[in-house]
Amino acid sequence: RRLTQVARVVARGVVRIGGAGCPALSGYRLPPRAVDGDHARVVEAWDRTKELARANRAFYRAFEALDLESMLAIWDDDESIRCVHPGAQMLVGREQVFGSWRAIFAGRPQLSFDLADVDLRVMGDLGWVSCEEHLRMQDANQDPEFKAVCTNLYLLREGQWRLVLHHASPLARRLGP
Repeated sequence: RRLTQVARVVARGVVRIGGAGCPALSGYRLPPRAVDGDHARVVEAWDRTKELARANRAFYRAFEALDLESMLAIWDDDESIRCVHPGAQMLVGREQVFGSWRAIFAGRPQLSFDLADVDLRVMGDLGWVSCEEHLRMQDANQDPEFKAVCTNLYLLREGQWRLVLHHASPLARRLGP
């Protein structure tokens, strides 16, 4: 339990990136002695968090590049994968999820993302990333910027983080402080 808390603190404090191309988790150094003297476990948790950040960055790079092959390679092979695009219904299974990406990428204008409030969490073989997406489109016929809140859920399979859920909802207003 203590290890999970350390990994959360480490990830939360470092992963505020200005865009999908920025190197997440850069510049952080593990302390010479980890909490409770269990340096090896903290290093392993930190390595998993860095790999999760890389997988999530690959997702947004594929999205920006409209690279369907790279996008589909990020997703898990399981039929239980799910995807919710802003304002749309939940898509379940490879056929529906992959079909949605094919439709989104077909004839799309150039896209770019800035991510804000990025938070990575790792618990065993489960990792999730929550963030705010600031999407800009290079198309004069559409609103130039769209904001959404997003959660990407990953499973660690054979040493690779595989996306099992992408859920993005339009950010229309902020609640609370």
